[in-house]
Amino acid sequence: MDRTYYAMFHAATALLITHGFRPPKTHRGLLHLFLQNIVRAGILPADCGKAFQRAQEVRQEGTYAVDAEFTAPEVQRLITKRETLSRRCRPPPRAPEPHVSPSAYRYCT
Repeated sequence: MDRTYYAMFHAATALLITHGFRPPKTHRGLLHLFLQNIVRAGILPADCGKAFQRAQEVRQEGTYAVDAEFTAPEVQRLITKRETLSRRCRPPPRAPEPHVSPSAYRYCT
């Protein structure tokens, strides 16, 4: 669960930076800023915010609780939300550079 949470953590950080926010220094601060400025602003749906919040809880449990157990459907749900969040954080594809034939350079000099 650590990797799923940290993938969401880095995607949320990237999304905040993309929208002009400076990411905070704590996990809780990042979650708060993400919910306040990304989810409540309608950039991502509420279920992405809930999934990020749950992933943070699950990571805490998995890291620090001795008897933590997670169901396969819950893990799969978080992985799916991680993929959604990661997709939303990718930059748009760049337009291809125009091709200039070498013979065109003789007109530029």
